[in-house]
Amino acid sequence: MTREFPTNELIREVIGEKHPIALGWQILIRTHNFGDNFLTSDGQATLLERPDISKERDEYQLAVGQILAIGSAAFQGHKFLDWDIKPEIGDFVRFYKYEGTFDVLNGVKCQWLQDAHIIGIIPDPSICNYNKSVGN
Repeated sequence: MTREFPTNELIREVIGEKHPIALGWQILIRTHNFGDNFLTSDGQATLLERPDISKERDEYQLAVGQILAIGSAAFQGHKFLDWDIKPEIGDFVRFYKYEGTFDVLNGVKCQWLQDAHIIGIIPDPSICNYNKSVGN
């Protein structure tokens, strides 16, 4: 007898059919990549490429990502009673810096977090990039 594991289209598309399962209060987040180039004030990419250390720093210090999987106990209980909106799979979220466990799954940089480490839901992850513009 084969056990049926919880899954969703997003995680199958990003990581593949043999993806990990989030348990308990854990959340699997794909770390957002802000791109290779600096952006001008109108959002266009410049010819100036960002250094590798800057790209890596943004991925782990800016703490922005997309939720791929949510454990069955996440966002349940007394500490979430006052939350009007709870994050769902596919939402881009902000979370505390340096939290969770970093992982690379099928070449995708991810983080495992607890539900209480989510700070907020953001509609567009690019608004959190502090390398938006270089001059005029």
